[in-house]
Amino acid sequence: MNKNRDDKILIYIIMALIIDFIGHYKGDKIIIVISIGLILSIMLFTTSQKHIKILFICLPFFNLLAMKVGETSFFYVLMCIYILKVILEKIKKHQIKDLIKKYSIIVFIVLCTVRNMFDPEIKKYIIWLIFTIFFIFVYKDKNVKLKSCINWFTLSFIISSILGYIAIINNLIQMFPVELGYVWNDGNVVLRFVGLMGETNGYAQVDLILISFSLINIVQSKNFKELSKYILTSVMLIIFGCITYSKMFIIGFIIIITLLILYYLYKNVVRHINIKRIYVLLSLLTIFTGFLTIFISKNMDSELISNYLIRFSSEDLSTGRFQVYRYFIDFMESSTLYTLFGIGFYNYLIPWNISNNTGICAHNIYLECSLLFGIIGFLLILILVTYKIKSFIMKKKCFILFIPLIIFFITGLSLHSMLTNYFYFIILVIFKILESDEYVNKYEKSNFKIRNI
Repeated sequence: MNKNRDDKILIYIIMALIIDFIGHYKGDKIIIVISIGLILSIMLFTTSQKHIKILFICLPFFNLLAMKVGETSFFYVLMCIYILKVILEKIKKHQIKDLIKKYSIIVFIVLCTVRNMFDPEIKKYIIWLIFTIFFIFVYKDKNVKLKSCINWFTLSFIISSILGYIAIINNLIQMFPVELGYVWNDGNVVLRFVGLMGETNGYAQVDLILISFSLINIVQSKNFKELSKYILTSVMLIIFGCITYSKMFIIGFIIIITLLILYYLYKNVVRHINIKRIYVLLSLLTIFTGFLTIFISKNMDSELISNYLIRFSSEDLSTGRFQVYRYFIDFMESSTLYTLFGIGFYNYLIPWNISNNTGICAHNIYLECSLLFGIIGFLLILILVTYKIKSFIMKKKCFILFIPLIIFFITGLSLHSMLTNYFYFIILVIFKILESDEYVNKYEKSNFKIRNI
């Protein structure tokens, strides 16, 4: 009964977000105020456990939770309410030691990055700090129902994608916080899909990670209803990902499928299942690849295929990224202070102009981390992440659960995200899937372990 009541509240949140979209679509501020006010009201009177689910649901609508797209989002208010609520709950439960531990971590992070307080970009630093504090409070929270959060996040992401598609085909450019990317195809300008996120590469990265979660759920599905739901989810996510015309999306998707095939083949070999299954699977894959090749060759003029051919046949497949990397590396090497402790948020967010292309950020999460926190900060984060991954491997976690993490690391080679609104949310689900019993227990009996690779 309580679950049904909780689900109704979460559905009300989705309805309020759709109303918010309608408000921006019509340019009616009264509708926007009503929808945001409704969400805030619900948040104030829910438990922290339900609150975190609502945050995941609201995340794909981040840019629309404002009076005007591009202005400060009310999402930060929702996060601050959550943090305050968790603090009050822990005080009520006399969990002071846990609060002191979290407080100590936050103080350490602030001390290591405090020089950003004195830069003109202090607003961006404060925003990053709010997300960081949020992550610290959520990561070890045992009340977080991971699978439920991911499912609601995926549903909201798909709904926001449908609404984003409606906005794009109606040329409602004001619905997006930044200028949309495009593909120039024989005189025709084709806009690249961004959902409601407003940034193509960021959308593609989140989409890939959600696809990997959906495919994991397909593998573990125990009945036809579950299987059908996750197959439909995967298909919709793949369709939206394809129209981003992101090269990294295609590469990432191929990697996901390859890892799943290797997982399936290895699992069957280790469990000594009839070898004929492997031959059948390989034969089906070969036939599918053949048909796909024939289909592409006969439909070269279709907009989808021709746009991707243009993207992949570009003289500069990196789309100028190597020049951007060189620019930022030279910037960092210009000072020993910058090399050791980073160039800071302000210098990092100064727009660059390289070969008549303008932009901000480094388009590489590893370089981005070094630029923001220096080599010392980067090495410290690398050690912490390596230690965490090692602990997962030592606990013999099933390989399939590492796929979202692998995809994040690979897409990070050409995408930046540390200062985005979704960074800590995807990090949260990627790492917690390797810890949560909601997923891990279902694979404990699997013979396919990291140690067997």
